[in-house]
Amino acid sequence: MERVLLFCTIVTMLASAMSVLNFTIVSSAIAFAEESMYNISSSDFSNKTKNLSQNLEDSVYAQVSTSGENVYIVWQESVGSDQAKDYDIFFIVSRDGGATFTDPINLSNNKGFSEHPQISASRNNVYIVWVDDNNANYREVLFRKSSDNGRSFEPASQLSKDKVDSFNAEIDSYDSNVYVVWNEFQNNYKNNIFFVESRNNGTLFDVGKRFEAADKYSYPKIAAFGDYKYVVWNARNSNSVGEIFFEKIAKDLNESSSDTRKIIANYMVDGESKVSAWYNKVLIFWTADNSNNSTQVYSLKSDTNGKKFTDKQVFSNHYFDSSNVESAINNKELFVIWQDNNSGNQEILLARSRDAGSTFDDIMDISNNDGTSECPSIAISKNKLHIVWEDDTLGNHEVFYKALTI
Repeated sequence: MERVLLFCTIVTMLASAMSVLNFTIVSSAIAFAEESMYNISSSDFSNKTKNLSQNLEDSVYAQVSTSGENVYIVWQESVGSDQAKDYDIFFIVSRDGGATFTDPINLSNNKGFSEHPQISASRNNVYIVWVDDNNANYREVLFRKSSDNGRSFEPASQLSKDKVDSFNAEIDSYDSNVYVVWNEFQNNYKNNIFFVESRNNGTLFDVGKRFEAADKYSYPKIAAFGDYKYVVWNARNSNSVGEIFFEKIAKDLNESSSDTRKIIANYMVDGESKVSAWYNKVLIFWTADNSNNSTQVYSLKSDTNGKKFTDKQVFSNHYFDSSNVESAINNKELFVIWQDNNSGNQEILLARSRDAGSTFDDIMDISNNDGTSECPSIAISKNKLHIVWEDDTLGNHEVFYKALTI
């Protein structure tokens, strides 16, 4: 199998040291406030960016999750010589809210190509999935869990089926439940979105459920809250029209209703989406081309557990090269982050809503350096927002981290 990096790296640029952070303020079709987002000085931000990888390897696709004061981060990183370069999955943890971190440990550490790590934490448990071709014939979805806040991990287990090419895995958890989705291809079914769940902290997973209407470019995403799980993904129909699918899964995996599956939007190019949930609120963001060949962030909101959604809104109205949108919500605090060509290079942009998405404070440039900043991930814990992204400011891809007080 040809090994191709499918994560969100766009270009590589050599650059100088990071500049002092300042803010870029724009307006949008969604209401944005006039005041500063955090009401603190830019110098308070500039000292908080940390380089977590700190090596000459290719460290990419970092993801973050939190539980209490614990901050968990995974990424994929090149290993081996230039002639036989491979990738493994690395993990670190902070137990003091991001002030200090442990040394990285290699979670995959095999001869396969390990990629696309995802992470979720609940109480003392840490759950990690990634895609691996150690089988040589098919890509597999592998799973590891820790029950002691990341101090030790159980051996990796395979969630996907044998002789099926499985990729683009995502994970979420709620209380003792763990949910994983991925894109799979097999000759009898072509591409499908596959969903599995565990109700005992990842000890055992059910046989799963298959959602049709996918293609090889589909990126499924999942969010869980209470008895409901919400899955979104992008796919093209038989007429090559891009569609955003929404699947609502009740507590009973086999339960069906009129609002279980729906097409919530169309797109021309891209369509990769993100879903977040909090009680009855479901928020969906995605990036797509518009009629002017610009790529922007779009959003939908439901206050009825996904039964009805608002009209589609343009989220990044004054930005035109948006991609890799992520979101996180806790009570009424909603944060949306994405990358965009802000001033000639890719930057990490952040917007905050204090009313669960009805209005937003000013959009801010979080990375604001001369390099290519991309693939952001965010998590909320107590009074902090934790942000990671990959950045080539120092000459190679490194994992950058920033913690903001909210």
